[in-house]
Amino acid sequence: MSLGDGLHAQAQGAGYGSSPDVRRGRPSDASAMSTSTRHFIRHYLEMIAAMIAGMVVIGIPAEGALQLIGSSSSDLQDHAPAIALLGMATMMTIPMVALMRHRGHAWRPCWEMSASMFIPTFGVIAALATGLSDDFMGLMTIEHVAMLPAMLVAMLLRYDEYAGCGHSAQHVTA
Repeated sequence: MSLGDGLHAQAQGAGYGSSPDVRRGRPSDASAMSTSTRHFIRHYLEMIAAMIAGMVVIGIPAEGALQLIGSSSSDLQDHAPAIALLGMATMMTIPMVALMRHRGHAWRPCWEMSASMFIPTFGVIAALATGLSDDFMGLMTIEHVAMLPAMLVAMLLRYDEYAGCGHSAQHVTA
C-alpha cells in the first residue's frame, strides 16, 4: 500500500481505530461488539468478581469469628450445612449489591440479583432436606454453578439496565 493509498483510506473514514482487516476486507473485530454489549459483559464479570471477593473479604473474618466461638466452617458444613450454604450465598451477595448501589442501580435490580443468588441456594437446601443428597461439597458446587446462569437470566430480563442504558453513573444516596 502506497502513501497515497493510506491518505485515500483516511479520507474515506478509515483511521487508526477502524482500519480494515486486509485479510478479509472488513473492519477489525475490535469494533464489532457494541458498547452496550461490552457494558453488559463487563457487569456480568464484575458480579462474578464481587462474588469471589465476598468469599475472601467476608469469608476470612467470618471464619475467624467462628473460631472465636469454638466452631469453624467445617463444623457448620458437617452439623448445619444449610446455614453454611446460606452463609456462602450471603457472603457473595453483599458485595454484589454494594457494587450495584455504588454504580447507581435502584433497589429492585439489586433484590433481583440477590434472588439469583439465593434461589439456587434454596434449591440445594431442599435437596439436602429431602435426602436427595447429603454430599455438602457436591451441593455447594451445584449452588455455585447454578448461580451463574441465574444471574445471567436476571440480567437478560433487564438488558438495558445492565448494558448501561437504564441507570445513571452517579452515586445513589438512598
